[in-house]
Amino acid sequence: MTHAHLDHAGGAGFLLADCPNATVHTHERAAPHLSDPTQLIEGTRAAVGEQWQYYVEPNPAPASRINALTDGDTVHLGDRSLTAVAAPGHALHQMMFYDTTEDTLFTGDAAGIYIPMQDRIQQTSPPSQFNLETCLDDVRAIDSMAPETLCFGHFGPRVYDDELLSSYKRALVEWVEAVRQKRVSYCHLMSHCLTQESYLAKREGAKPPSSSSNRRERVRRGYSAHTRHNYAGSYA
Repeated sequence: MTHAHLDHAGGAGFLLADCPNATVHTHERAAPHLSDPTQLIEGTRAAVGEQWQYYVEPNPAPASRINALTDGDTVHLGDRSLTAVAAPGHALHQMMFYDTTEDTLFTGDAAGIYIPMQDRIQQTSPPSQFNLETCLDDVRAIDSMAPETLCFGHFGPRVYDDELLSSYKRALVEWVEAVRQKRVSYCHLMSHCLTQESYLAKREGAKPPSSSSNRRERVRRGYSAHTRHNYAGSYA
């Protein structure tokens, strides 16, 4: 399992219940969230807001059936092996898995979301631990491996193409800049609202209302809801 976000790991407990001989192999940081998903559920609720209605709460996975991995560990699967490759940009507990037999890399969210109908990659929704440079490092790691095939968590396989991944790196940088511009716009909006409120209070001969803090909070909540809608997407 590449990482413990619910859109990737939410079914692990259900699968283990139906497959009594199965074991989950995942990053050592992800393992505790599978056996006790409480924190993961709370974080997901906060990130996706009203979209939580489309989720199903995960079943806890028995700790005895989870194999915690670190970077470079090998998972043996009979006629083939998978090598665990740390990819902490999207999440500190994320791993990619490299199948040396097929020269195939299972990327999780490290290479973004592949849209087959458009043959392009777009950025994934940002978790709280998002770090641009670390995400770019993950893509560079994929480039250095240059596997024959990439298997995206979203949505399916695609022949490796360095230009395609270069376009993803550009998309990440442009996306972060777009978010920065949104924040600048928000700061200007809040400043305008507070200035206008103080002006009106002064004109009416009243003390600037203490509710300015409430105004800041209303603006902040409105901005947070706006950014969640635009940037949270299907984050889990």
